[in-house]
Amino acid sequence: MGSNAFTKEEKVLFAEQVVEAEDALSMAGLVDTKRMDLTDQQRGGDSFWIPRPYIQTSYDGLDQSTNFAGKVQLSVPVRVNNMKSALSELDGLELRDALQEKRLFKAGLEKLASDINLSVINTINRWGSLFIAKTGAASGFDDVADIATLLDQNGVKASDRQLVLNPRDYRDMASDLSKASRSLIGDISTKALRQSYVGELAGMETFRQQYTKNQAAAAGGAGLTMSTLFAGGNVWTPIATLDSGDGIQNVDSRRQQVALSSNAGVAVGDRFTLADCFNVHPITKESTGELKTFVVVELVAGSITDVVISPPFISALSPGEGGKQYQNVADGSPAANTALVFLNVDAAPQNYFFHKEAICLTPSQIMMPEDAGMSKMTATLKNGIVVVALKQAAIGPAKVQYRLTARWGVTVLAPEMVGSIAFNQVP
Repeated sequence: MGSNAFTKEEKVLFAEQVVEAEDALSMAGLVDTKRMDLTDQQRGGDSFWIPRPYIQTSYDGLDQSTNFAGKVQLSVPVRVNNMKSALSELDGLELRDALQEKRLFKAGLEKLASDINLSVINTINRWGSLFIAKTGAASGFDDVADIATLLDQNGVKASDRQLVLNPRDYRDMASDLSKASRSLIGDISTKALRQSYVGELAGMETFRQQYTKNQAAAAGGAGLTMSTLFAGGNVWTPIATLDSGDGIQNVDSRRQQVALSSNAGVAVGDRFTLADCFNVHPITKESTGELKTFVVVELVAGSITDVVISPPFISALSPGEGGKQYQNVADGSPAANTALVFLNVDAAPQNYFFHKEAICLTPSQIMMPEDAGMSKMTATLKNGIVVVALKQAAIGPAKVQYRLTARWGVTVLAPEMVGSIAFNQVP
């Protein structure tokens, strides 16, 4: 065993702290996990593509001779793009306290767990296209029922629906449920009163998260518009691949670059609707009567008009079989200057709802050889993420350096199955 080797006591200590870190992975435990071979990750540039489910079309009548057409299968890129390290060092005097290593392992693993949770939150906040703006404070069942209705209207399966609330809004919901005037089954009201407990509501399991994203108020100028005419270039034609001149490449089906009358003040995370552009059920293509919501996922560098939105704008004007399959908007009156209405009108902490399979966590890790002059330990968390612990001594300063490293990716596969609800939004 080399001079840098972890002792048996250190290995036991690390294993104990990893168990506690797993309990802190609150957000990461609510999403799906998709593993990818490490060699394939390296050779594929830390990304791979997942096909989206087909949406089939149907036709009336006996003779279908003219209706046969190849189906368009869209896909989504899954990327490993997060790596965090918690670093520390102890000198020869600090090492006299045997508890120092325990405290450093604990703090480092807690920080990595927080980083993983935050990456899930940031990804949801960027890509989740569904949005509910409530003018008042969180009030319990009615708010969750609105979320469940919106998910129903978007064809989201009833199982595995999650709702993550920030501490203040969770408290407000629990307060509403604790009111004696409520007629609730069993001990829901009592648990809400004594334990600030919300639990399952309207078919959704609720969770309290210590921190969520605080989304700023939309600052886009009044009177912004977007063309919804096909000739305006903003009506997306769903395609699976694109010939870029350097070969056939997959197309990210979650995003579309559109031109606004101006992008001044527009920010990533802004949610908006378009006048007279209604959401449709993904299978029936019937209008839900609710305006379709879009989220800004990127600002186009150097442009004064262009932004990237999710989901793409696919109306009845979208041509071909792909347009029939994936239409998501009933545009009642296409126009060159359709008005945008921003929904996040006041800064507020967000609350997230989603179907578990709509978001995936992709584990990865760094590889370090055993004989590289340092000691290594690894631990695999329940969700597959590997934490690599490294230790190396430096003779000059009489110090021992420690490094805890985790690597992973988070991807929203279906933006129309993911969203947020914000309270106290007063137009």
